[in-house]
Amino acid sequence: MKILKKSFAGNEVLQVTPINPSSGIDFLNWRVSIRKGCDRANLKGPGLYGVFYRGKLIYIGKFLGTRTNPFSGNIVVKRWWTHFASLTMRGHRLSFPKTTLTNLLEGTLTALDPGIRDALTKAAQTLSKDRGCVTSMNRALFSNQNWTTFNCAEPQALLRSFSFIYVRIAPSALADTVDALRERISYAEKIVIARLQPIANKEIRWNGMPRNVSDEAAATFMVRTLRNATPNSPSIPT
Repeated sequence: MKILKKSFAGNEVLQVTPINPSSGIDFLNWRVSIRKGCDRANLKGPGLYGVFYRGKLIYIGKFLGTRTNPFSGNIVVKRWWTHFASLTMRGHRLSFPKTTLTNLLEGTLTALDPGIRDALTKAAQTLSKDRGCVTSMNRALFSNQNWTTFNCAEPQALLRSFSFIYVRIAPSALADTVDALRERISYAEKIVIARLQPIANKEIRWNGMPRNVSDEAAATFMVRTLRNATPNSPSIPT
């Protein structure tokens, strides 16, 4: 099985356009999108990915392509723009599940920055509807933890602070059926999350301490896991 891995700086694949916020919240004023002219050939295919902030791993996810073809689609369009928009809490289409928003405002896990708390309280009804970029408790807590930086950041500088790794299975290596391929990737994702403990994943108990895992170490473990782990594996690779 041939597996490809590549790293990307945030400003290499994403762009931010400041706009007038439609939600009434001043800081939800960034339109995040794929960067014009970026190399799209390296942005498709089924596999795993990691999101890093200032060199530390904060999130792990999977990409399964489109409904009909695992080797089509675009990971930036389908995944990464929403991650940057939600992890920074600056995306203009941000919204919250109702329970998540309620727990955030009640300070269930940690106290919110007053600027975030007051703004979310005023726009709670609008933000509890799906607006195209649904965040989670851990992503919101990550935003809150870094709010003194995110709230006043210049877009290009913040994009440079984020990076991504993408570990994907090459089309010529397809030995599994499409369903088996997707099962393999989904199972591998669970293993990698459990092992590397990225703090912004919903599966991880929030502790506010990003793991000091390099992109190369994370990518190497993802490759090994994708290659060896299947839903019927007798053991988890280490």
